Amino acid sequence: MDYIPVSSTLIQRIRNIQDQDAWREFYEMYSPIIIGFSRINGCSEDVSRDILQETMCTLMRIMPGYEFRPGEDTQPFRLMVLGVVEARIRLRDGGDIGGEDAAGGRELATDSSPFPAREQVDHIWSRYLMYKAVERLYDRLDPLSWATYVMYVLDGRRADEVAKALSVGNNVVFQHKNIVTRKIREEVKIMKSVIGDLE
Repeated sequence: MDYIPVSSTLIQRIRNIQDQDAWREFYEMYSPIIIGFSRINGCSEDVSRDILQETMCTLMRIMPGYEFRPGEDTQPFRLMVLGVVEARIRLRDGGDIGGEDAAGGRELATDSSPFPAREQVDHIWSRYLMYKAVERLYDRLDPLSWATYVMYVLDGRRADEVAKALSVGNNVVFQHKNIVTRKIREEVKIMKSVIGDLE
């Protein structure tokens, strides 16, 4: 997925339901987190995929009238999306979603929810963005940097072991770790700007 200007965030673009490219990017970005959120709340894989489709249909009704005000909104956009997912799960359980039914245009979750707290959702979202950042960076960084990062950071091996295995000095291990970590953080920041996920 190519980068789009920060001034034209994905959230702003999907207010136009005719913008198929924007909705395709939105689906690619949000579908794994919607399915993951459904799964951790007890839904099967098949039900989670049904909820994904229902959520997208609901958002296509909501977004043309959605007002996004960076710096003014009280919650990140992702929590609004997951509020819709929560509403879909409640409907399947026969519960009250605190809003209109499936035919309505407003399906937001109630505050008295047994669903994961914001901290848990934020943790899931952060890990997902990091995973996507690594995926997007993979072909852009040299193999030695990646190998160092995987062995030292992800596998938790000692710096001297990594240095010996890759025939480099200990200082190179630390340098590569710092470079890849910085690149991942930069990529996450870009992705957040692109999708309008601003705190």
